[in-house]
Amino acid sequence: MNRFNGSIPDELFQLKNLLSLNISRNALTGPIPSRITGLQKLETLSLEENSLSGSIPTSIGSLNLLLELSLGANELSGDILLLPVSLSMALNLSSNRFDGPIPQSFYELTDLEVLDISDNGFTGDVPTFLTQMDILTTLDLSNNQLSGNLPAFPQDMRVNATGNKHLKLSDHRNGAVRRDSIVLVIVGAVLVTDAIVAGYLWLAPKRFNQVEDETPLAEEGV
Repeated sequence: MNRFNGSIPDELFQLKNLLSLNISRNALTGPIPSRITGLQKLETLSLEENSLSGSIPTSIGSLNLLLELSLGANELSGDILLLPVSLSMALNLSSNRFDGPIPQSFYELTDLEVLDISDNGFTGDVPTFLTQMDILTTLDLSNNQLSGNLPAFPQDMRVNATGNKHLKLSDHRNGAVRRDSIVLVIVGAVLVTDAIVAGYLWLAPKRFNQVEDETPLAEEGV
């Protein structure tokens, strides 16, 4: 483990072809420099477990290839106005000092699989748009100051909302529909249809042969 301290080194911003940057678990301080957006080829960025402060610069939203952003366990705060819409693997903002309502900017992350905003000071209701993020598989809202009723989430989404003493967790799965239930219904209908068709095809030749066998007898009777 390295023990870098002070601000994020300027030399890093000269590595224009860098795909992954991990300087977590150090003693870095100060804000996240807006110059970090010069690393336009970044796919993963991990700055967690430092002592970074201030807000997330809005210019970070221009990292159009970024798939994973880990900023957990710092001292970040302020509004979260703009994030890279390319984020698909994970966004970790846990254990910081964010407060206020859960930001609407999360709704723009339509391909995101994992969202962790635990151990902050987020307040207010859990927005229903979180239930509509179809790709999301894991959502951690634990240990905030959220209130109201937890909305119904899809059954196959792992949701942790414990540690919010004013948030009602009971029956939060009511009305939720498994995303794979529709697939199961369709598959079941196809199997039933196939069985009916197969049965018809099996019986049809027998009925045809029976008719052929009975025809000569009918003619002899004439």
